Amino acid sequence: MESKLLIVNSNEIESEYLRELLTAEGYQIEVTIQLSDLQHLMATKNYFAVLLDVDSIPVENKTIRDLVLANPGIPFLCTSRDRFHPELKDAICYHIFACINKPVDPDELLYWLRCIWDDQEQT
Repeated sequence: MESKLLIVNSNEIESEYLRELLTAEGYQIEVTIQLSDLQHLMATKNYFAVLLDVDSIPVENKTIRDLVLANPGIPFLCTSRDRFHPELKDAICYHIFACINKPVDPDELLYWLRCIWDDQEQT
């Protein structure tokens, strides 16, 4: 795999768990702990998806919308302990590829990443 997965999560334990899990599956991983770094990273590197933790990274509908519209073709997945995020309902409805509950089920995460990867290989 040439493209990387970008993990945006300020929780070091969760980030390291995801890095180890996904590296073992052959994914190249990059982690950032700040949303402000996201646009710059996405403009300068080749990512096939972004995994954004909405529990540890404060984010708004507009921010997610702007990032997705500025980076078409890069799906955003979110992780959260909460099942509902009324403050992010528009972003989740229109701009987020998938929402994954924490603790992250490795099979579920790998399924979504394979879906994204396979879809991008076909285009």
